Amino acid sequence: MSEAGLTLYVDLEQGSLIDLEAAARAQLAWVSMIKSVGQQLDPMADWHVELESSLPGSQRIRSIIKLPSDPHTRGAIVGAITTSIIFLFKEAAAWGVGEVMDYIKGPDAPEEVQVLSDEEMSQIAEDVVGLLRTGTARSEAGLVYEALEKDRKVVGAGSTSNREGKPSRVVRRDQFPLGHDTELEEEPEQRTTTEQIELTLIRPILSNDTSRRWGFQSKYGAFGAPIKDQAFLNAMADGALDLPMAEGIQMVVEIEISEEREGQVWRPTDRIITRVIEVKPPPKQTGFDLQGP
Repeated sequence: MSEAGLTLYVDLEQGSLIDLEAAARAQLAWVSMIKSVGQQLDPMADWHVELESSLPGSQRIRSIIKLPSDPHTRGAIVGAITTSIIFLFKEAAAWGVGEVMDYIKGPDAPEEVQVLSDEEMSQIAEDVVGLLRTGTARSEAGLVYEALEKDRKVVGAGSTSNREGKPSRVVRRDQFPLGHDTELEEEPEQRTTTEQIELTLIRPILSNDTSRRWGFQSKYGAFGAPIKDQAFLNAMADGALDLPMAEGIQMVVEIEISEEREGQVWRPTDRIITRVIEVKPPPKQTGFDLQGP
């Protein structure tokens, strides 16, 4: 079983209480939003959302996401992170792993994720990115804002997995993306994302020409891409890197991915490596001097 808490934070004018009808409508839309994310993640799972309480000040609506049957034990965490990002950021559909990792390591993510390794966090971030790119729950998020907008005492709204305190990001009232605006907003047909990733080199190019395409293997499969890091290419061409011509060289790079939308799915059309961060020797080697002799 996996479980994660998520708080809808409503910022009110000083000394005021939220309108009961607005709060009720917002709660219903909030639960619908969480379940929409959950069903997109695993349509066969039995997703439960419990409203734990309206926390002190009548401005923090605490919900608990429960997934009774979850072999990976982290489905609820993925659901909570995805819901919060969709609610807070209109541009979330264009996020890559790097942006999600920044959120995961920030103050509003579930505390359960803070103790995980970078590799485990990265896997969660990939799951979240996959959900964000479907465009799920955007209309439900708009309905939450629409319910809150009807109460003139509401000046902002946010989302956090913390029980106490104010979220690090609160959307101001004049920036609320209302439900009808969300539905009419035109989806982009193209986008470019940037992320840091580890690749296996399978076809090097012994030239400092930035237009030549190197061959790589990644967790997404094999692909070709040019390296635009001129300093790295010059150092390689001059022999300063002393790169061994052996199988299994690993490279940590910053990669720019261009994509086109086909229905609800984003397809990569091009990849460009903008920066080489680290070169790792094949596993059989015991040392690798990047500085050269």
